[in-house]
Amino acid sequence: MTTGTHYGLNPSPHHGLSGEALSSVLPEIIKKPEISAANDAPNTCPNASFPVNRLPDELFVEVFLYVQTGDRFWPRLLVVCRRWRAVALMSARLWCRLDVGVRTPHARITASLENSGNLPLDVTLYRKVHVPAALKALTPHRARTRTLHLVEARRTESPDILAFLRASMPALQTLQVAFRPYIDESYRFNQWSEEDEPDEEAAFCFSPMPDQFPSLEELSLRAVELRAVSVSFPRITTLRLTDCIYTDVSLQTFLSMLSGLGELASLFIRRYRPIIGNSPRYNLPPTLQTLSLEDDIRWTHAYMAHLILPPNLNKLSVTKHAVPDVPEEGLLSVQPIYTCLPLELDRTVRAILRDVESVRLDLVDSYNWLSVVGTAGTRTVSLAAVAMTRCIMEPNPVHDLIVLFNEGSVTDLQIFGVGDRDEHQTTEDDWGLMLWHLWSLKRLALT
Repeated sequence: MTTGTHYGLNPSPHHGLSGEALSSVLPEIIKKPEISAANDAPNTCPNASFPVNRLPDELFVEVFLYVQTGDRFWPRLLVVCRRWRAVALMSARLWCRLDVGVRTPHARITASLENSGNLPLDVTLYRKVHVPAALKALTPHRARTRTLHLVEARRTESPDILAFLRASMPALQTLQVAFRPYIDESYRFNQWSEEDEPDEEAAFCFSPMPDQFPSLEELSLRAVELRAVSVSFPRITTLRLTDCIYTDVSLQTFLSMLSGLGELASLFIRRYRPIIGNSPRYNLPPTLQTLSLEDDIRWTHAYMAHLILPPNLNKLSVTKHAVPDVPEEGLLSVQPIYTCLPLELDRTVRAILRDVESVRLDLVDSYNWLSVVGTAGTRTVSLAAVAMTRCIMEPNPVHDLIVLFNEGSVTDLQIFGVGDRDEHQTTEDDWGLMLWHLWSLKRLALT
């Protein structure tokens, strides 16, 4: 029997069939397996015959929420059809995330606040947004704001921001306030003196009252002075303070507040400078897992000399800002990394360094960046030096290795960039001296 477009029937009798004759043979054609398979295919292939507008509302909402996670502008879905628009307007979950850019129309802000019902709000105000107008619209919904990010706000807007933060915000879990610095990260020093240091006064002083932010877990402030007691943050786990050079808070007051944060797990401090004075040493919370400090050696010294690290600290990172050793003679810095630590005073850091088993030294691009990373099981100690703009570093990293780890039990050492002799001052005698001091070494890798 011939197969083909006639589905197993003899083609010759069907040539020129009339409508009645063709109708008489159709039942026989439909019974053929090829026809049955073709007829069933649309019902078995996903989305082949099921209209998308018949999807359940719950599934529509999940699709819209997925679109929100990307960079696409999700409200465009509202103009696809009336069904999609109706589903979106009825689902409060879709309106809880409010990202406000400079081109965001006020009507969209109002729609998000109205359509989100009583659910928690996650709000981000990006650069160049008129913050006072956005906060004014958000004020009636302040009690249900869960996340508030202010990305590089203008300093002229600080009174409006401070006024907004003076009220109770029981649902707030994450607060990030970043003011634009007076200078950017590519700042060029013209003179190497304190008088020429960029003016980074606080935009305002943040001094929350107890019970004002009972749910706050993450606080990040840039160019904002923090003046609070530990009971103001009963649940805070992450604290990040950056770029506030001149404050009115003493180091003792600041460290006292830190020591009382009973759930703190991560602490990052970069160029945040309380007034240094006589102060006792304070125990950091035993819950602390990560401590990161970044500043010039005077300030990393001050913090490390007055802090007692918890025994369970999992990651310690200290970065010093390298500046010329003798500014009047040039831009060169040869100071070793270990100068960022008060090793002659601090025994808790020494205890961590003694436990280090594996060390990685990176000399690649050491003109600008030099890092030593030591690990002991899951614990990491990262010490680094970063050249401030126009400064050139020519370190001798062997001195760092000897001073930092001569009391320890380092068995594994990896050094990257050894061949870049123009970027460091290490000699063959220095390498021999290192091997003599690090007597516990079992593996040495040089690249």
